[in-house]
Amino acid sequence: MPSINTLRIGIDLGGSKIAAGIVRATDGKILHKISTQTIKDSTAEQIILSMAQLCKDLVRISGNVCQGDIASVGIGLPGSVNPKTGTLLKAPNLGIENVDISHQMSMLLNKDVYVENDANCAALAEHRFGVAVGTKNSVTITLGTGIGGGIIIDNKIFAGSLFGGGEIGHHVIKARGEKCSCKRHGCWESYASATALRRMAGGKSPKEVFAKARAGDKALKAVVDEYIEYLCEGLVNIANILQPEIIVIGGGISGEGSYFLDKIHNSINGRFFDNQNPTKIVIAGLGNDAGIIGAALLERRR
Repeated sequence: MPSINTLRIGIDLGGSKIAAGIVRATDGKILHKISTQTIKDSTAEQIILSMAQLCKDLVRISGNVCQGDIASVGIGLPGSVNPKTGTLLKAPNLGIENVDISHQMSMLLNKDVYVENDANCAALAEHRFGVAVGTKNSVTITLGTGIGGGIIIDNKIFAGSLFGGGEIGHHVIKARGEKCSCKRHGCWESYASATALRRMAGGKSPKEVFAKARAGDKALKAVVDEYIEYLCEGLVNIANILQPEIIVIGGGISGEGSYFLDKIHNSINGRFFDNQNPTKIVIAGLGNDAGIIGAALLERRR
Protein backbone atom coordinates (compact mmCIF):
# COMPACT_ATOMS: atom_id res chain seq x y z
CA MET A 1 0.00 0.00 0.00
CA PRO A 2 1.55 3.37 -1.03
CA SER A 3 2.29 6.00 1.62
CA ILE A 4 -0.82 8.04 2.48
CA ASN A 5 0.74 11.36 1.45
CA THR A 6 1.52 10.11 -2.03
CA LEU A 7 -2.11 9.51 -3.01
CA ARG A 8 -4.10 12.34 -4.54
CA ILE A 9 -7.20 12.66 -6.70
CA GLY A 10 -7.01 14.47 -10.02
CA ILE A 11 -10.14 15.63 -11.86
CA ASP A 12 -10.31 16.66 -15.51
CA LEU A 13 -13.51 18.64 -16.09
CA GLY A 14 -14.56 18.81 -19.74
CA GLY A 15 -17.59 20.03 -21.61
CA SER A 16 -18.83 16.48 -22.26
CA LYS A 17 -17.06 14.36 -19.61
CA ILE A 18 -15.70 14.56 -16.07
CA ALA A 19 -12.83 12.15 -15.49
CA ALA A 20 -11.13 11.48 -12.16
CA GLY A 21 -8.31 9.27 -10.97
CA ILE A 22 -6.40 8.31 -7.86
CA VAL A 23 -2.82 9.23 -8.67
CA ARG A 24 0.41 8.28 -6.94
CA ALA A 25 2.22 11.61 -6.83
CA THR A 26 5.69 10.08 -6.66
CA ASP A 27 5.54 8.66 -10.18
CA GLY A 28 2.30 9.94 -11.74
CA LYS A 29 0.76 6.47 -11.97
CA ILE A 30 -3.05 6.37 -12.06
CA LEU A 31 -4.14 3.58 -9.72
CA HIS A 32 -7.89 3.85 -10.33
CA LYS A 33 -9.94 5.89 -12.79
CA ILE A 34 -13.62 6.73 -13.29
CA SER A 35 -15.67 9.12 -15.41
CA THR A 36 -19.17 10.43 -15.90
CA GLN A 37 -20.93 12.64 -18.41
CA THR A 38 -21.09 16.40 -17.96
CA ILE A 39 -24.81 17.09 -18.10
CA LYS A 40 -25.57 19.77 -20.68
CA ASP A 41 -26.56 23.18 -19.25
CA SER A 42 -25.58 22.16 -15.71
CA THR A 43 -25.36 24.90 -13.11
CA ALA A 44 -22.09 25.47 -11.25
CA GLU A 45 -23.62 23.85 -8.17
CA GLN A 46 -24.61 20.73 -10.13
CA ILE A 47 -21.12 20.41 -11.60
CA ILE A 48 -19.51 20.74 -8.17
CA LEU A 49 -21.82 18.11 -6.71
CA SER A 50 -21.04 15.79 -9.63
CA MET A 51 -17.30 16.17 -9.11
CA ALA A 52 -17.59 15.58 -5.38
CA GLN A 53 -19.71 12.46 -5.91
CA LEU A 54 -17.23 11.20 -8.50
CA CYS A 55 -14.44 11.48 -5.93
CA LYS A 56 -16.46 9.48 -3.41
CA ASP A 57 -17.38 6.83 -6.01
CA LEU A 58 -13.74 6.61 -7.09
CA VAL A 59 -12.56 5.83 -3.55
CA ARG A 60 -15.40 3.34 -3.08
CA ILE A 61 -14.63 1.33 -6.25
CA SER A 62 -10.87 1.34 -5.61
CA GLY A 63 -11.25 -1.38 -2.99
CA ASN A 64 -7.95 -0.70 -1.22
CA VAL A 65 -8.02 3.09 -0.68
CA CYS A 66 -10.10 4.92 1.89
CA GLN A 67 -11.04 8.60 2.11
CA GLY A 68 -8.37 9.25 4.73
CA ASP A 69 -5.62 8.03 2.38
CA ILE A 70 -6.22 10.90 -0.05
CA ALA A 71 -3.91 13.85 0.66
CA SER A 72 -5.60 16.39 -1.65
CA VAL A 73 -7.78 16.90 -4.70
CA GLY A 74 -6.80 18.85 -7.81
CA ILE A 75 -9.11 19.96 -10.63
CA GLY A 76 -8.27 20.97 -14.19
CA LEU A 77 -10.89 23.46 -15.40
CA PRO A 78 -11.68 24.51 -18.99
CA GLY A 79 -11.31 28.26 -18.68
CA SER A 80 -9.51 31.06 -16.88
CA VAL A 81 -8.72 30.17 -13.27
CA ASN A 82 -7.26 31.98 -10.27
CA PRO A 83 -5.39 29.18 -8.49
CA LYS A 84 -4.55 31.39 -5.52
CA THR A 85 -8.20 31.95 -4.60
CA GLY A 86 -9.44 28.69 -6.08
CA THR A 87 -11.89 30.53 -8.33
CA LEU A 88 -13.05 29.59 -11.81
CA LEU A 89 -13.17 33.04 -13.38
CA LYS A 90 -14.80 32.11 -16.68
CA ALA A 91 -15.59 28.90 -18.55
CA PRO A 92 -17.38 29.84 -21.80
CA ASN A 93 -18.02 26.23 -22.85
CA LEU A 94 -19.72 25.50 -19.52
CA GLY A 95 -21.51 28.85 -19.28
CA ILE A 96 -20.35 29.55 -15.72
CA GLU A 97 -18.08 32.18 -14.18
CA ASN A 98 -16.79 33.55 -10.86
CA VAL A 99 -17.32 30.35 -8.88
CA ASP A 100 -15.23 29.49 -5.82
CA ILE A 101 -14.65 25.87 -6.80
CA SER A 102 -11.92 25.10 -4.25
CA HIS A 103 -13.86 26.24 -1.19
CA GLN A 104 -17.10 24.52 -2.16
CA MET A 105 -15.39 21.24 -3.06
CA SER A 106 -13.30 21.37 0.10
CA MET A 107 -16.46 21.71 2.20
CA LEU A 108 -17.99 18.66 0.51
CA LEU A 109 -14.88 16.45 0.70
CA ASN A 110 -13.10 17.77 3.79
CA LYS A 111 -9.87 17.91 1.75
CA ASP A 112 -7.55 20.60 0.43
CA VAL A 113 -8.71 21.27 -3.14
CA TYR A 114 -6.58 23.03 -5.77
CA VAL A 115 -7.64 24.26 -9.21
CA GLU A 116 -5.86 25.21 -12.42
CA ASN A 117 -6.57 25.62 -16.12
CA ASP A 118 -6.84 22.18 -17.75
CA ALA A 119 -4.18 22.86 -20.41
CA ASN A 120 -1.79 23.95 -17.67
CA CYS A 121 -2.47 20.67 -15.88
CA ALA A 122 -1.57 18.70 -19.01
CA ALA A 123 1.63 20.73 -19.39
CA LEU A 124 2.55 20.08 -15.75
CA ALA A 125 2.00 16.34 -16.17
CA GLU A 126 4.19 16.13 -19.28
CA HIS A 127 6.83 18.20 -17.50
CA ARG A 128 6.92 15.96 -14.43
CA PHE A 129 6.29 12.50 -15.86
CA GLY A 130 5.92 12.71 -19.64
CA VAL A 131 8.09 13.56 -22.62
CA ALA A 132 9.22 16.92 -21.17
CA VAL A 133 10.95 15.37 -18.15
CA GLY A 134 14.38 16.92 -17.62
CA THR A 135 13.52 20.27 -19.22
CA LYS A 136 13.01 23.60 -17.47
CA ASN A 137 11.02 25.31 -20.22
CA SER A 138 8.32 23.61 -22.28
CA VAL A 139 5.07 24.29 -24.07
CA THR A 140 2.31 21.70 -24.36
CA ILE A 141 -0.42 22.20 -26.94
CA THR A 142 -3.62 20.24 -27.41
CA LEU A 143 -5.15 20.01 -30.87
CA GLY A 144 -8.87 19.55 -30.36
CA THR A 145 -12.02 21.57 -30.93
CA GLY A 146 -9.71 24.54 -30.38
CA ILE A 147 -6.04 24.70 -29.43
CA GLY A 148 -5.19 24.56 -25.75
CA GLY A 149 -1.83 25.67 -24.47
CA GLY A 150 0.16 25.22 -21.28
CA ILE A 151 3.51 26.94 -20.68
CA ILE A 152 6.17 25.88 -18.19
CA ILE A 153 8.95 28.41 -17.48
CA ASP A 154 11.73 27.62 -14.99
CA ASN A 155 9.80 24.50 -13.90
CA LYS A 156 6.66 26.49 -13.03
CA ILE A 157 3.33 27.04 -14.74
CA PHE A 158 3.23 30.43 -16.46
CA ALA A 159 -0.28 31.91 -16.28
CA GLY A 160 0.26 35.62 -16.88
CA SER A 161 -0.47 38.54 -14.57
CA LEU A 162 -4.22 37.85 -14.45
CA PHE A 163 -4.14 34.05 -14.84
CA GLY A 164 -5.24 34.11 -18.49
CA GLY A 165 -1.84 33.58 -20.11
CA GLY A 166 -1.05 30.65 -22.36
CA GLU A 167 -3.96 31.13 -24.78
CA ILE A 168 -1.65 30.36 -27.69
CA GLY A 169 -4.52 29.27 -29.93
CA HIS A 170 -5.49 32.91 -30.21
CA HIS A 171 -2.42 34.43 -31.77
CA VAL A 172 -3.12 35.50 -35.36
CA ILE A 173 -1.30 33.77 -38.21
CA LYS A 174 -3.40 35.19 -41.06
CA ALA A 175 -4.57 38.81 -40.99
CA ARG A 176 -8.26 39.22 -41.87
CA GLY A 177 -8.59 35.43 -41.96
CA GLU A 178 -11.29 33.07 -40.70
CA LYS A 179 -13.42 34.41 -37.88
CA CYS A 180 -12.56 32.80 -34.55
CA SER A 181 -14.79 32.03 -31.56
CA CYS A 182 -12.89 34.77 -29.70
CA LYS A 183 -14.30 37.29 -32.27
CA ARG A 184 -10.91 38.00 -33.86
CA HIS A 185 -9.96 36.90 -37.38
CA GLY A 186 -7.13 34.59 -38.42
CA CYS A 187 -6.34 32.96 -35.06
CA TRP A 188 -4.08 29.91 -35.08
CA GLU A 189 -6.84 27.64 -33.81
CA SER A 190 -9.00 28.69 -36.77
CA TYR A 191 -6.40 27.05 -39.03
CA ALA A 192 -4.64 24.37 -36.98
CA SER A 193 -7.28 22.84 -34.67
CA ALA A 194 -9.13 19.60 -35.40
CA THR A 195 -12.17 21.74 -36.17
CA ALA A 196 -10.18 23.67 -38.77
CA LEU A 197 -8.96 20.47 -40.45
CA ARG A 198 -12.52 19.17 -40.62
CA ARG A 199 -13.61 22.44 -42.27
CA MET A 200 -10.75 22.32 -44.77
CA ALA A 201 -11.66 18.71 -45.65
CA GLY A 202 -15.33 19.43 -46.30
CA GLY A 203 -16.59 17.87 -43.08
CA LYS A 204 -14.47 14.72 -43.01
CA SER A 205 -13.05 13.73 -39.63
CA PRO A 206 -9.31 14.23 -39.03
CA LYS A 207 -8.92 10.45 -38.69
CA GLU A 208 -10.49 9.88 -42.12
CA VAL A 209 -8.50 12.71 -43.67
CA PHE A 210 -5.16 11.31 -42.53
CA ALA A 211 -6.09 7.70 -43.38
CA LYS A 212 -7.03 8.58 -46.95
CA ALA A 213 -4.04 10.88 -47.37
CA ARG A 214 -1.78 8.00 -46.30
CA ALA A 215 -3.55 5.75 -48.80
CA GLY A 216 -2.74 8.12 -51.64
CA ASP A 217 -5.81 10.38 -51.97
CA LYS A 218 -4.21 13.40 -53.69
CA ALA A 219 -6.91 15.89 -52.71
CA LEU A 220 -6.78 14.98 -49.04
CA LYS A 221 -2.99 14.79 -49.05
CA ALA A 222 -3.05 18.41 -50.26
CA VAL A 223 -5.42 19.27 -47.40
CA VAL A 224 -3.10 17.62 -44.86
CA ASP A 225 -0.08 19.45 -46.29
CA GLU A 226 -1.89 22.79 -46.10
CA TYR A 227 -2.98 22.04 -42.53
CA ILE A 228 0.59 21.15 -41.53
CA GLU A 229 1.82 24.46 -42.95
CA TYR A 230 -0.66 26.38 -40.78
CA LEU A 231 0.25 24.28 -37.75
CA CYS A 232 3.95 24.93 -38.29
CA GLU A 233 3.46 28.68 -38.61
CA GLY A 234 2.22 28.70 -35.04
CA LEU A 235 4.86 26.27 -33.79
CA VAL A 236 7.64 28.46 -35.20
CA ASN A 237 6.07 31.55 -33.61
CA ILE A 238 5.99 29.84 -30.21
CA ALA A 239 9.57 28.62 -30.58
CA ASN A 240 10.85 32.04 -31.60
CA ILE A 241 8.97 33.97 -28.88
CA LEU A 242 9.53 31.64 -25.90
CA GLN A 243 12.44 29.46 -27.07
CA PRO A 244 11.33 26.45 -25.01
CA GLU A 245 13.48 23.36 -25.00
CA ILE A 246 10.52 21.33 -26.21
CA ILE A 247 7.03 21.71 -27.64
CA VAL A 248 4.73 18.80 -26.81
CA ILE A 249 1.77 18.14 -29.13
CA GLY A 250 -1.27 16.35 -27.71
CA GLY A 251 -4.91 15.91 -28.71
CA GLY A 252 -6.56 13.50 -31.11
CA ILE A 253 -4.56 14.47 -34.19
CA SER A 254 -1.30 13.70 -32.40
CA GLY A 255 -2.41 10.06 -32.53
CA GLU A 256 -1.45 10.06 -36.22
CA GLY A 257 2.06 9.38 -34.95
CA SER A 258 5.16 9.36 -37.13
CA TYR A 259 3.31 10.27 -40.35
CA PHE A 260 2.08 13.44 -38.69
CA LEU A 261 5.33 14.24 -36.88
CA ASP A 262 7.52 13.62 -39.93
CA LYS A 263 5.47 16.11 -41.91
CA ILE A 264 5.91 18.69 -39.15
CA HIS A 265 9.69 18.16 -39.05
CA ASN A 266 9.98 18.38 -42.84
CA SER A 267 7.97 21.61 -42.91
CA ILE A 268 9.55 23.28 -39.91
CA ASN A 269 13.19 22.42 -40.59
CA GLY A 270 15.33 25.57 -40.95
CA ARG A 271 12.52 28.01 -40.07
CA PHE A 272 13.54 28.81 -36.49
CA PHE A 273 15.20 32.11 -35.65
CA ASP A 274 17.97 30.07 -34.00
CA ASN A 275 18.42 27.08 -36.29
CA GLN A 276 21.58 26.04 -34.46
CA ASN A 277 19.52 25.30 -31.34
CA PRO A 278 16.05 24.41 -32.59
CA THR A 279 13.18 23.65 -30.25
CA LYS A 280 12.40 19.95 -30.12
CA ILE A 281 8.90 19.02 -31.35
CA VAL A 282 7.44 15.78 -29.96
CA ILE A 283 4.16 13.91 -29.52
CA ALA A 284 2.68 13.91 -26.00
CA GLY A 285 3.50 10.86 -23.92
CA LEU A 286 0.62 10.73 -21.42
CA GLY A 287 -2.32 10.95 -23.83
CA ASN A 288 -5.75 11.65 -22.36
CA ASP A 289 -4.49 10.92 -18.84
CA ALA A 290 -2.33 14.07 -18.72
CA GLY A 291 -5.18 16.23 -17.39
CA ILE A 292 -5.90 13.89 -14.49
CA ILE A 293 -2.24 13.44 -13.59
CA GLY A 294 -1.45 17.15 -13.78
CA ALA A 295 -4.48 18.05 -11.68
CA ALA A 296 -3.41 15.60 -8.98
CA LEU A 297 0.02 17.26 -8.83
CA LEU A 298 -1.42 20.68 -8.00
CA GLU A 299 -0.39 22.31 -4.76
CA ARG A 300 -1.04 25.62 -3.03
CA ARG A 301 0.16 28.62 -5.06
CA ARG A 302 2.18 31.16 -3.14
